[in-house]
Amino acid sequence: FAYTMFYFQPAVLLLLLYYLVVSIRRVFSSKKNEVIYLVAILVLMAAFINDMWIANSQTAISNDYTMHFAIMVFVFLHAAMIIRNWIRAYKERGKLMKDIEYINRNLESLIEERTRELNMRNQEIQQKNENIEAQNKELKEALDFKNKVFSIIAHDLKSPVASLVQNSVLLDCDLEEDKRTQLFSSFRELSSAALNLIDNLLYWGRSQGEQVNFNPESIDIKPIIEEVYALYKEMAGQKSITLEAAYEGGTTAFADKELMEIIIRNLVSNAIKFTNGGGNVRITVTKDPENEHLLLLMVKDNGIGIPENRLKDLLGNNEMISTVGTAREKGTGLGLRLCYELVKLHNGKFRIESIKGQGTTVYISLPT
Repeated sequence: FAYTMFYFQPAVLLLLLYYLVVSIRRVFSSKKNEVIYLVAILVLMAAFINDMWIANSQTAISNDYTMHFAIMVFVFLHAAMIIRNWIRAYKERGKLMKDIEYINRNLESLIEERTRELNMRNQEIQQKNENIEAQNKELKEALDFKNKVFSIIAHDLKSPVASLVQNSVLLDCDLEEDKRTQLFSSFRELSSAALNLIDNLLYWGRSQGEQVNFNPESIDIKPIIEEVYALYKEMAGQKSITLEAAYEGGTTAFADKELMEIIIRNLVSNAIKFTNGGGNVRITVTKDPENEHLLLLMVKDNGIGIPENRLKDLLGNNEMISTVGTAREKGTGLGLRLCYELVKLHNGKFRIESIKGQGTTVYISLPT
Protein backbone atom coordinates (compact mmCIF):
# COMPACT_ATOMS: atom_id res chain seq x y z
CA PHE A 1 0.00 0.00 0.00
CA ALA A 2 2.91 2.36 0.80
CA TYR A 3 4.33 1.85 -2.67
CA THR A 4 0.91 2.42 -4.21
CA MET A 5 0.57 5.77 -2.42
CA PHE A 6 3.95 6.73 -3.86
CA TYR A 7 2.37 6.68 -7.34
CA PHE A 8 -1.16 7.69 -6.36
CA GLN A 9 -0.32 10.98 -4.68
CA PRO A 10 1.58 12.55 -7.66
CA ALA A 11 -1.16 11.40 -10.01
CA VAL A 12 -3.87 13.05 -7.92
CA LEU A 13 -1.71 16.17 -7.61
CA LEU A 14 -1.29 16.36 -11.41
CA LEU A 15 -5.03 15.91 -11.86
CA LEU A 16 -5.74 18.71 -9.40
CA LEU A 17 -3.16 20.95 -11.11
CA TYR A 18 -4.86 20.31 -14.45
CA TYR A 19 -8.22 21.15 -12.89
CA LEU A 20 -6.67 24.34 -11.42
CA VAL A 21 -5.25 25.45 -14.79
CA VAL A 22 -8.59 24.88 -16.51
CA SER A 23 -10.43 26.84 -13.79
CA ILE A 24 -7.99 29.76 -14.02
CA ARG A 25 -8.34 29.90 -17.81
CA ARG A 26 -12.14 29.87 -17.55
CA VAL A 27 -12.03 32.69 -14.98
CA PHE A 28 -9.87 34.83 -17.26
CA SER A 29 -12.16 34.09 -20.21
CA SER A 30 -14.78 36.38 -18.57
CA LYS A 31 -16.67 33.54 -16.89
CA LYS A 32 -16.90 35.03 -13.40
CA ASN A 33 -18.92 32.15 -12.01
CA GLU A 34 -15.87 29.90 -12.42
CA VAL A 35 -14.27 31.67 -9.41
CA ILE A 36 -16.30 29.40 -7.12
CA TYR A 37 -14.89 26.31 -8.81
CA LEU A 38 -11.40 27.82 -8.56
CA VAL A 39 -11.81 28.38 -4.81
CA ALA A 40 -13.08 24.81 -4.39
CA ILE A 41 -10.10 23.30 -6.19
CA LEU A 42 -7.65 25.54 -4.29
CA VAL A 43 -9.11 24.37 -0.96
CA LEU A 44 -8.96 20.74 -2.09
CA MET A 45 -5.35 21.11 -3.30
CA ALA A 46 -4.25 22.79 -0.09
CA ALA A 47 -5.80 19.99 1.99
CA PHE A 48 -4.31 17.32 -0.26
CA ILE A 49 -0.82 18.81 -0.03
CA ASN A 50 -1.17 19.18 3.75
CA ASP A 51 -2.27 15.57 4.20
CA MET A 52 0.43 14.34 1.82
CA TRP A 53 3.12 16.09 3.87
CA ILE A 54 1.73 14.63 7.09
CA ALA A 55 1.67 11.17 5.53
CA ASN A 56 5.32 11.55 4.53
CA SER A 57 6.30 12.86 8.02
CA GLN A 58 6.93 16.35 6.73
CA THR A 59 6.07 19.70 8.26
CA ALA A 60 2.53 20.54 7.21
CA ILE A 61 0.17 23.51 7.32
CA SER A 62 -1.91 21.74 9.97
CA ASN A 63 -1.01 18.93 12.33
CA ASP A 64 -4.28 17.10 11.53
CA TYR A 65 -5.58 15.62 8.34
CA THR A 66 -7.85 18.15 6.58
CA MET A 67 -8.80 16.27 3.45
CA HIS A 68 -12.23 15.27 4.72
CA PHE A 69 -13.06 18.92 5.51
CA ALA A 70 -11.76 20.04 2.10
CA ILE A 71 -13.88 17.42 0.36
CA MET A 72 -16.92 18.68 2.25
CA VAL A 73 -16.16 22.29 1.17
CA PHE A 74 -15.48 21.12 -2.39
CA VAL A 75 -18.74 19.17 -2.58
CA PHE A 76 -20.69 22.00 -0.94
CA LEU A 77 -19.40 24.64 -3.37
CA HIS A 78 -20.09 22.40 -6.35
CA ALA A 79 -23.54 21.57 -5.02
CA ALA A 80 -24.23 25.29 -4.55
CA MET A 81 -23.19 26.01 -8.14
CA ILE A 82 -25.28 23.10 -9.44
CA ILE A 83 -28.32 24.37 -7.52
CA ARG A 84 -27.69 27.91 -8.80
CA ASN A 85 -27.44 26.71 -12.41
CA TRP A 86 -30.55 24.62 -11.94
CA ILE A 87 -32.48 27.63 -10.60
CA ARG A 88 -31.28 29.75 -13.53
CA ALA A 89 -32.24 27.01 -16.00
CA TYR A 90 -35.63 26.73 -14.32
CA LYS A 91 -36.22 30.47 -14.63
CA GLU A 92 -35.08 30.47 -18.25
CA ARG A 93 -37.35 27.52 -18.93
CA GLY A 94 -40.23 29.43 -17.36
CA LYS A 95 -39.45 32.47 -19.49
CA LEU A 96 -39.21 30.33 -22.62
CA MET A 97 -42.51 28.67 -21.77
CA LYS A 98 -44.14 32.09 -21.39
CA ASP A 99 -42.67 33.19 -24.72
CA ILE A 100 -43.93 30.02 -26.39
CA GLU A 101 -47.33 30.48 -24.78
CA TYR A 102 -47.43 34.11 -25.98
CA ILE A 103 -46.43 33.11 -29.49
CA ASN A 104 -49.03 30.33 -29.57
CA ARG A 105 -51.70 32.65 -28.22
CA ASN A 106 -50.85 35.49 -30.60
CA LEU A 107 -49.61 33.45 -33.54
CA GLU A 108 -52.62 34.29 -35.69
CA SER A 109 -52.35 38.02 -35.00
CA LEU A 110 -48.58 37.93 -35.58
CA ILE A 111 -49.08 36.14 -38.88
CA GLU A 112 -51.75 38.68 -39.85
CA GLU A 113 -49.44 41.55 -38.91
CA ARG A 114 -46.55 40.11 -40.92
CA THR A 115 -48.90 39.39 -43.81
CA ARG A 116 -50.20 42.94 -43.63
CA GLU A 117 -46.65 44.31 -43.68
CA LEU A 118 -45.77 42.11 -46.66
CA ASN A 119 -48.93 43.19 -48.48
CA MET A 120 -48.11 46.84 -47.83
CA ARG A 121 -44.60 46.38 -49.19
CA ASN A 122 -45.95 44.50 -52.19
CA GLN A 123 -48.43 47.32 -52.80
CA GLU A 124 -45.65 49.90 -52.55
CA ILE A 125 -43.55 47.93 -55.03
CA GLN A 126 -46.55 47.50 -57.32
CA GLN A 127 -47.34 51.22 -57.07
CA LYS A 128 -43.77 52.12 -57.93
CA ASN A 129 -43.82 49.73 -60.88
CA GLU A 130 -47.11 51.24 -62.06
CA ASN A 131 -45.67 54.76 -61.70
CA ILE A 132 -42.59 53.75 -63.69
CA GLU A 133 -44.78 52.12 -66.34
CA ALA A 134 -47.00 55.22 -66.51
CA GLN A 135 -43.98 57.50 -66.79
CA ASN A 136 -42.53 55.32 -69.54
CA LYS A 137 -45.86 55.41 -71.35
CA GLU A 138 -46.12 59.19 -70.99
CA LEU A 139 -42.55 59.59 -72.19
CA LYS A 140 -43.19 57.38 -75.22
CA GLU A 141 -46.40 59.25 -76.01
CA ALA A 142 -44.63 62.58 -75.64
CA LEU A 143 -41.82 61.48 -77.95
CA ASP A 144 -44.27 60.09 -80.49
CA PHE A 145 -46.32 63.27 -80.27
CA LYS A 146 -43.34 65.54 -80.79
CA ASN A 147 -42.12 63.43 -83.70
CA LYS A 148 -45.59 63.68 -85.22
CA VAL A 149 -45.67 67.43 -84.66
CA PHE A 150 -42.32 68.01 -86.30
CA SER A 151 -43.20 65.78 -89.24
CA ILE A 152 -46.44 67.72 -89.81
CA ILE A 153 -44.74 71.06 -89.30
CA ALA A 154 -41.96 70.14 -91.71
CA HIS A 155 -44.52 69.18 -94.36
CA ASP A 156 -46.88 72.14 -93.84
CA LEU A 157 -44.08 74.67 -93.47
CA LYS A 158 -42.40 73.41 -96.61
CA SER A 159 -45.51 74.02 -98.73
CA PRO A 160 -45.78 77.83 -98.29
CA VAL A 161 -42.02 78.29 -98.50
CA ALA A 162 -41.86 76.23 -101.71
CA SER A 163 -44.75 78.26 -103.14
CA LEU A 164 -42.94 81.48 -102.26
CA VAL A 165 -39.84 80.28 -104.09
CA GLN A 166 -41.85 79.23 -107.14
CA ASN A 167 -43.87 82.45 -107.29
CA SER A 168 -40.77 84.59 -106.81
CA VAL A 169 -39.59 83.42 -110.25
CA LEU A 170 -42.62 85.20 -111.75
CA LEU A 171 -41.32 88.55 -110.48
CA ASP A 172 -38.73 88.48 -113.26
CA CYS A 173 -41.51 88.24 -115.83
CA ASP A 174 -43.35 91.20 -117.31
CA LEU A 175 -46.75 90.81 -115.63
CA GLU A 176 -49.86 92.90 -115.89
CA GLU A 177 -50.66 95.12 -112.91
CA ASP A 178 -53.62 93.06 -111.69
CA LYS A 179 -51.63 89.80 -111.90
CA ARG A 180 -48.70 91.44 -110.10
CA THR A 181 -51.07 92.63 -107.37
CA GLN A 182 -52.52 89.13 -107.11
CA LEU A 183 -49.00 87.70 -106.89
CA PHE A 184 -48.02 90.04 -104.05
CA SER A 185 -51.25 89.17 -102.27
CA SER A 186 -50.29 85.50 -102.57
CA PHE A 187 -46.85 86.32 -101.16
CA ARG A 188 -48.39 88.01 -98.15
CA GLU A 189 -50.77 85.13 -97.53
CA LEU A 190 -48.05 82.47 -97.82
CA SER A 191 -45.64 84.47 -95.67
CA SER A 192 -48.31 85.03 -93.05
CA ALA A 193 -49.16 81.31 -92.99
CA ALA A 194 -45.49 80.34 -92.63
CA LEU A 195 -44.89 82.95 -89.92
CA ASN A 196 -47.98 81.89 -88.01
CA LEU A 197 -46.89 78.25 -88.20
CA ILE A 198 -43.39 79.10 -86.94
CA ASP A 199 -44.81 81.19 -84.08
CA ASN A 200 -47.12 78.36 -83.09
CA LEU A 201 -44.26 75.88 -83.14
CA LEU A 202 -42.01 78.11 -81.02
CA TYR A 203 -44.67 78.91 -78.44
CA TRP A 204 -45.88 75.34 -78.28
CA GLY A 205 -42.32 74.13 -77.68
CA ARG A 206 -41.86 76.71 -74.92
CA SER A 207 -45.18 75.79 -73.33
CA GLN A 208 -44.11 72.13 -73.18
CA GLY A 209 -40.92 73.14 -71.40
CA GLU A 210 -42.70 75.75 -69.24
CA GLN A 211 -40.47 78.47 -70.69
CA VAL A 212 -43.15 80.86 -71.99
CA ASN A 213 -42.59 84.45 -70.88
CA PHE A 214 -45.80 85.22 -69.01
CA ASN A 215 -46.31 88.86 -68.01
CA PRO A 216 -50.00 89.41 -67.23
CA GLU A 217 -51.42 92.91 -66.85
CA SER A 218 -54.73 94.68 -67.25
CA ILE A 219 -55.28 94.91 -71.03
CA ASP A 220 -58.10 95.82 -73.41
CA ILE A 221 -59.09 92.91 -75.63
CA LYS A 222 -60.87 95.07 -78.23
CA PRO A 223 -57.75 96.56 -79.94
CA ILE A 224 -56.23 93.07 -80.19
CA ILE A 225 -59.34 91.76 -81.96
CA GLU A 226 -59.30 94.72 -84.36
CA GLU A 227 -55.61 94.15 -85.16
CA VAL A 228 -56.20 90.44 -85.83
CA TYR A 229 -59.21 91.22 -88.03
CA ALA A 230 -57.11 93.71 -89.99
CA LEU A 231 -54.42 91.04 -90.43
CA TYR A 232 -56.89 88.45 -91.77
CA LYS A 233 -59.17 90.85 -93.64
CA GLU A 234 -57.71 89.95 -97.04
CA MET A 235 -57.69 86.21 -96.30
CA ALA A 236 -61.36 86.38 -95.27
CA GLY A 237 -62.19 88.57 -98.27
CA GLN A 238 -60.84 85.99 -100.69
CA LYS A 239 -63.49 83.57 -99.37
CA SER A 240 -66.14 86.31 -98.95
CA ILE A 241 -66.25 85.62 -95.21
CA THR A 242 -67.63 88.36 -92.97
CA LEU A 243 -65.66 89.20 -89.79
CA GLU A 244 -67.84 90.57 -87.01
CA ALA A 245 -67.23 91.62 -83.39
CA ALA A 246 -69.66 92.40 -80.58
CA TYR A 247 -68.77 93.90 -77.20
CA GLU A 248 -71.34 93.49 -74.46
CA GLY A 249 -70.00 95.22 -71.37
CA GLY A 250 -66.33 95.43 -70.40
CA THR A 251 -63.44 94.28 -72.57
CA THR A 252 -60.69 94.35 -69.95
CA ALA A 253 -58.85 91.19 -68.90
CA PHE A 254 -55.84 90.42 -66.74
CA ALA A 255 -53.67 88.70 -69.34
CA ASP A 256 -50.43 88.74 -71.30
CA LYS A 257 -50.97 90.91 -74.38
CA GLU A 258 -48.57 89.02 -76.64
CA LEU A 259 -50.05 85.64 -75.73
CA MET A 260 -53.60 86.93 -76.23
CA GLU A 261 -52.65 88.08 -79.73
CA ILE A 262 -51.46 84.54 -80.49
CA ILE A 263 -54.64 82.98 -79.04
CA ILE A 264 -57.05 85.24 -80.95
CA ARG A 265 -54.99 85.04 -84.14
CA ASN A 266 -55.08 81.24 -84.10
CA LEU A 267 -58.80 81.09 -83.36
CA VAL A 268 -59.67 83.56 -86.14
CA SER A 269 -57.32 81.80 -88.58
CA ASN A 270 -58.92 78.43 -87.82
CA ALA A 271 -62.43 79.85 -88.13
CA ILE A 272 -61.67 81.36 -91.56
CA LYS A 273 -59.84 78.23 -92.69
CA PHE A 274 -62.77 75.91 -91.95
CA THR A 275 -65.62 78.20 -93.03
CA ASN A 276 -67.07 78.00 -96.51
CA GLY A 277 -67.19 80.98 -98.85
CA GLY A 278 -69.84 83.53 -97.90
CA GLY A 279 -69.75 82.40 -94.28
CA ASN A 280 -69.45 84.36 -91.07
CA VAL A 281 -66.93 84.59 -88.21
CA ARG A 282 -68.06 86.44 -85.10
CA ILE A 283 -66.22 87.31 -81.87
CA THR A 284 -68.33 88.22 -78.85
CA VAL A 285 -66.82 89.68 -75.66
CA THR A 286 -68.98 89.75 -72.55
CA LYS A 287 -69.05 88.96 -68.84
CA ASP A 288 -69.00 85.27 -67.98
CA PRO A 289 -72.56 84.46 -66.80
CA GLU A 290 -71.20 81.85 -64.38
CA ASN A 291 -68.60 84.15 -62.79
CA GLU A 292 -68.72 87.94 -62.90
CA HIS A 293 -64.97 88.09 -62.24
CA LEU A 294 -64.25 86.41 -65.58
CA LEU A 295 -64.34 87.85 -69.09
CA LEU A 296 -65.91 85.54 -71.69
CA LEU A 297 -64.62 85.59 -75.27
CA MET A 298 -66.53 83.55 -77.88
CA VAL A 299 -65.24 82.89 -81.39
CA LYS A 300 -68.07 81.47 -83.50
CA ASP A 301 -68.22 80.41 -87.14
CA ASN A 302 -70.81 78.71 -89.34
CA GLY A 303 -68.24 76.48 -91.01
CA ILE A 304 -67.92 72.75 -91.53
CA GLY A 305 -67.67 71.94 -87.81
CA ILE A 306 -65.73 69.17 -86.08
CA PRO A 307 -66.85 65.51 -85.98
CA GLU A 308 -68.00 64.42 -82.52
CA ASN A 309 -65.55 61.51 -82.31
CA ARG A 310 -62.62 63.86 -82.98
CA LEU A 311 -63.93 66.66 -80.77
CA LYS A 312 -63.60 64.45 -77.67
CA ASP A 313 -59.87 63.93 -78.14
CA LEU A 314 -59.02 67.23 -79.81
CA LEU A 315 -57.21 68.68 -76.79
CA GLY A 316 -56.36 65.61 -74.73
CA ASN A 317 -55.18 63.11 -77.31
CA ASN A 318 -51.51 63.11 -78.29
CA GLU A 319 -52.40 62.09 -81.83
CA MET A 320 -52.25 65.07 -84.16
CA ILE A 321 -53.93 64.82 -87.56
CA SER A 322 -53.33 67.24 -90.38
CA THR A 323 -56.60 68.60 -91.80
CA VAL A 324 -57.56 70.53 -94.92
CA GLY A 325 -59.64 73.72 -94.91
CA THR A 326 -62.54 74.59 -97.20
CA ALA A 327 -60.13 76.17 -99.71
CA ARG A 328 -57.52 73.39 -99.41
CA GLU A 329 -55.65 75.27 -96.68
CA LYS A 330 -53.29 73.19 -94.56
CA GLY A 331 -54.10 72.66 -90.88
CA THR A 332 -51.88 70.93 -88.30
CA GLY A 333 -54.18 70.97 -85.27
CA LEU A 334 -51.38 72.66 -83.35
CA GLY A 335 -53.15 76.03 -83.14
CA LEU A 336 -56.06 74.89 -80.97
CA ARG A 337 -53.77 72.89 -78.72
CA LEU A 338 -51.51 75.91 -78.30
CA CYS A 339 -54.51 78.12 -77.46
CA TYR A 340 -55.59 75.59 -74.84
CA GLU A 341 -52.13 75.56 -73.23
CA LEU A 342 -51.87 79.37 -73.20
CA VAL A 343 -55.36 79.83 -71.71
CA LYS A 344 -54.46 77.36 -68.95
CA LEU A 345 -51.36 79.47 -68.29
CA HIS A 346 -53.74 82.41 -67.60
CA ASN A 347 -55.72 80.25 -65.13
CA GLY A 348 -58.60 80.56 -67.58
CA LYS A 349 -61.14 78.14 -69.06
CA PHE A 350 -61.16 76.76 -72.59
CA ARG A 351 -64.10 74.92 -74.13
CA ILE A 352 -65.16 73.93 -77.66
CA GLU A 353 -68.66 73.25 -78.95
CA SER A 354 -69.14 72.07 -82.50
CA ILE A 355 -71.75 70.43 -84.71
CA LYS A 356 -70.62 68.90 -87.95
CA GLY A 357 -71.93 70.91 -90.88
CA GLN A 358 -73.19 73.78 -88.68
CA GLY A 359 -70.09 75.39 -87.23
CA THR A 360 -67.86 75.70 -84.18
CA THR A 361 -67.80 77.96 -81.12
CA VAL A 362 -64.73 78.33 -78.90
CA TYR A 363 -65.31 79.71 -75.38
CA ILE A 364 -62.47 81.35 -73.45
CA SER A 365 -62.89 82.68 -69.90
CA LEU A 366 -60.15 84.96 -68.56
CA PRO A 367 -59.66 86.63 -65.17
CA THR A 368 -60.38 90.34 -65.06
